Amino acid sequence: MRDRLNMQEEHLEELNGWDEEVKVEVQEMVQETLENVAERNSQLESVVDILQRELKDLRAKVCAARTEGGHEVVACLEVRLEVPKPKEFRGKRDAKEIDNFLWGLKQYFKAIGINTDDRRITAASMYLGDIALLWWRRWCDDRLGGVLNKAALAKPKDKSKGWADKGKQPRDKDSGDGKPQSKWKGKSTWKRKPSSNKEDKSKSCFLCDGPHWVRDCLKRFKLVAIASEEE
Repeated sequence: MRDRLNMQEEHLEELNGWDEEVKVEVQEMVQETLENVAERNSQLESVVDILQRELKDLRAKVCAARTEGGHEVVACLEVRLEVPKPKEFRGKRDAKEIDNFLWGLKQYFKAIGINTDDRRITAASMYLGDIALLWWRRWCDDRLGGVLNKAALAKPKDKSKGWADKGKQPRDKDSGDGKPQSKWKGKSTWKRKPSSNKEDKSKSCFLCDGPHWVRDCLKRFKLVAIASEEE
């Protein structure tokens, strides 16, 4: 019994020794962990300080750009994609082909970032061919001609350099008989041509030698009436 008791006492002493060793090791591990956490905290603080400084510098640059350019400067990263170009449309009268062509143009413009209508129309005309391109050229020419005609009609006409106002135009003074008196004092070189008697001679009647045709002669009517009575 004594031997067993002695052995148990020895085991207890060993356990007590191990307990102290474990405590020391645990304390060392905790201390090491705390030191690592503190070091990482200091590193994070330094990184945060650097980021704050860079953010402050960026804000200053943005404010300077706004004051100089008058608009906001937005920095964005765009991923450039290789977008396939739409197929050329040659004016084939097929509803399915037209719908596919228009849908392909919309997707192409959306992918490359064309948002304005003017740029879309200009880019779409580059993918027309054959009959469609010919129609587009005629339409553009007709539209340009109409614009030029409207501009010509809208342009004010030049007025005469004489009298600008009607109220300033000179009026002929009336003479005593109510007729306007002309201010022209020169001699007129215009002369009336004498009328030719060719027409009068051609119209002479052989019954009465009058200046009219035979069919209009009164004697002819009388002769016709007498002849009808005799019959």
